[in-house]
Amino acid sequence: GSSIMVGEQATETFRKLGLRYEQAKAGYYVSEAYRQLGDNFQAAYYLGQAEKLFRKENNKLWLGMINIARARLKIAARRFADAQSKATTAYTLFKKSGDKRRGIDARITIMETYLEGGQPNKVIRLGKQLLKNQLINYQQHLILNHIGQAYLHLFNPEMALTYLKKAIDVIEKMLRYIYPDEIRFFFAIDKYPTYLSAVNCLLQMNRVSDSFLQHSKALAVLNQRPIPTDILKTEIPNRLLEIRSNLRASLRKLKRVPNGEQRQIAATSNLYHEEHRLWETERKIRSYLYPSPGAGKPQLHISREYSEFISDGEALINYFSADKKVGAFCLSQGITKYITCPVRQHDLENTIRELHFLMEMAVHSPGGNCHNSKVIEHYLSILHDWLIKPLNLPNNIQRLILMLDGLYAQLPFAALKDSQKIWLKDRYKIQTIVDPDNLRNKRHDTNYSARLRSAVFTPPNSGLPAAESEGRNIKKTFSTAHLYTGEKADIGNLHKELKRAGGFIHIATHASRSSENPLFSRILMSDGPFYPFDLFGFGIKARLITLSGCQTAAPGIYYGNSFSLAKAFYQGGADCVLASLWPISDKISMIFMTEFYKALKAHRNISKAYGIALNKTCAINNNPAFWAPFVMLGI
Repeated sequence: GSSIMVGEQATETFRKLGLRYEQAKAGYYVSEAYRQLGDNFQAAYYLGQAEKLFRKENNKLWLGMINIARARLKIAARRFADAQSKATTAYTLFKKSGDKRRGIDARITIMETYLEGGQPNKVIRLGKQLLKNQLINYQQHLILNHIGQAYLHLFNPEMALTYLKKAIDVIEKMLRYIYPDEIRFFFAIDKYPTYLSAVNCLLQMNRVSDSFLQHSKALAVLNQRPIPTDILKTEIPNRLLEIRSNLRASLRKLKRVPNGEQRQIAATSNLYHEEHRLWETERKIRSYLYPSPGAGKPQLHISREYSEFISDGEALINYFSADKKVGAFCLSQGITKYITCPVRQHDLENTIRELHFLMEMAVHSPGGNCHNSKVIEHYLSILHDWLIKPLNLPNNIQRLILMLDGLYAQLPFAALKDSQKIWLKDRYKIQTIVDPDNLRNKRHDTNYSARLRSAVFTPPNSGLPAAESEGRNIKKTFSTAHLYTGEKADIGNLHKELKRAGGFIHIATHASRSSENPLFSRILMSDGPFYPFDLFGFGIKARLITLSGCQTAAPGIYYGNSFSLAKAFYQGGADCVLASLWPISDKISMIFMTEFYKALKAHRNISKAYGIALNKTCAINNNPAFWAPFVMLGI
């Protein structure tokens, strides 16, 4: 969206200046952005405009790029012969321009047309030819992945797995050369499906335990915590520091909050533009402060024996989608099973989307939520029948440990309702993890100590009278906690407490997820927005981070649905993160958080305090829209 906004302005400016080459390039990038958003009509329009200009310039390289883009549009329209023709034309143009790298890109696009058009043997033949060339990492990954997919089409999971594993090795090599807080965002765009295909291969080979291990490895890569690195002792150019300072000041002026009592931030196009400039500046500063991201390989702790972490009376559940089907790995009593769920992935996605819409509608219009509540409960019953009932859990199971990511992390599992009208939270103790390495923390769980340094932040935000009361109530319960209100609830003090506090850090403020670029989801402090990339290199010490704002656990719509504010704080080092899945009521949030911290003080156990707060809030307002958005990551 930001690319389209800037690109459309640029094309018009270049047109007025008579700069045809620059105008055409800008039009090409606008087209690519529209294609990624699924608007192929607009993508084709801008591509046509760019093509006319490049023809006037007789620019063979860019005409080749245009033809690759047209091939992808034809693939989306399932016109595979046309797509192959465009990709072949692109290859010829690149050959004439002398660009060997893009020539290989064109042939990879031809592979895609074969794959999507149901010609797997041609994919394998061309792919093996291309592997003989000198390849860049991303090309190597694509070729190996396409060959693997082709063997899957030929019902040969053994050969498919051979090539998919090689593709995964390339992925993990590529991941060494990006900064840790970019890993999830980069990885989720188009690399995670390679892991999923490998998991599917192992399932087809009836290697259930190995399949579960492979998916666990993918989640570990996706959600790993970065290895702490020493900051280099070097000076940052004053120019960059000045730009960052000015952008922060500009963002503070641009902040907008709604008039109602929801803890959400409104956004403007100017805000998006300034955020992108800030991110680019931050990346330049990092290049001075930190060693090369490729200096150290991420250490993944993958256990082959998860059963040692799962006690009697517990079940570890991990949902998985493959070939548009939904299934679940279930580990209990030392046995790993795979269960197919009676729902297609597309139907599950639509149901979750509709459920979130109903939840938001109830929160924004609480006066008319009686009928809405019944509809919500109907949806929650359907989801229970799809995802929980097929597991056929033994009667002795008392605790569910849900290892969730992506689509499944958007579900309020505690609120799923069975045929006897019992909430799942009332039948089981529920804990959610995002990384299998969390299971190692389980056996070292100790009682929460009130003596640990803690902090509460309530920035001076309009429209949230209950947020201030929430902060005072927590301070009353934990008298030694440091309370930051007014202008003191700023980014600088939050940074200080993230480094020092070993107990909890509670932030009650407006928040907003970015549907498009998860790096720009934000919480609003007194001096402006705080972003996930602001956590880089901190090494959070707190046992618990509470993000008491709207949609702080909600991922973006694009890029694999895997990145949220809550997971950014988890990745930064927090043991547990308490956050919300959809917009939350200011008053209900105050009630929930007040009860949570009272229970934490009384029982000294984070999970137990969370369960007590859920039950008490549910007793006050039985509509899940008000009590079910609160989720806890960590164990």
